Amino acid sequence: MSIQLKDHPLGAAAGISIRGVPLTGMYPGQVYWVNGSSVVMPGSVAGSDSNTGSYEAPFATIDYAIGQCTANRGDVIMVAPGYTQTVSAAAGIVADVAGVAIIGLGRGSLRPTITLDTATTADIDISADNVMLSNFLFVADLDAIVHCIDVVSAKNVVIHACEFKEGGADKVFIDAIDVSSTTDNDSDGLVVLDCIATSVDDR
Repeated sequence: MSIQLKDHPLGAAAGISIRGVPLTGMYPGQVYWVNGSSVVMPGSVAGSDSNTGSYEAPFATIDYAIGQCTANRGDVIMVAPGYTQTVSAAAGIVADVAGVAIIGLGRGSLRPTITLDTATTADIDISADNVMLSNFLFVADLDAIVHCIDVVSAKNVVIHACEFKEGGADKVFIDAIDVSSTTDNDSDGLVVLDCIATSVDDR
C-alpha cells in the first residue's frame, strides 16, 4: 500500500490513520503498547508490566504505561482491542504526565473497556496538560457513580470518540465528565469531541 501526500505539501499535522488506527511513525515521542486481553498480537507475548512496552512485549495496564512516559515529549500509549480494566476507587487511573495521548484501538465492543464499580467515587483523573484520551468505552457498574472522568486541573485536554454507558438497570454515571477545580482558568481548552453518553434511567 502507498499513501500519497501530494495534496498536503506541508505534511499531515493531524497524523494519518488507516481504518481508524494511527500510524505511530507520525509521532515524535515514544510509543508504548498496552494489551491486557487474552488475545495476543501475532509475534507478541502476553501483556505484563515487567515487559518493555513494545508491540511485541506490551505492558498490561494503562496506569503503568503512563508512568513510563516523559512529559511533553509527545508520547503515545496504544491500547489493544479487547483490553478490559475495572476501576473500583477514586483515581483508579491517573493521567498525570503532560502531552500524552492514550489511544484505544478497535470498534464497537472491541474498544478498550473500563468498568467502574464498588464505590460511587470511582473515577479516572486527568491532572496534566495536553492529554488526549480517544476511543474508549466506559461502563458504570454501580448506581450513581459521581463521574467517570475528572479533569482535575489540566489545560488543553481532549476527550475524543468515547462512549459512556450503563452496565445494567440503575447502574449509571451522574456525570460522564467533570471539571472539579474551582480555580479560574484551571481547565481552559478542554475539548469533548464525538463522545456519546447513553442511559435508560432518568438521570
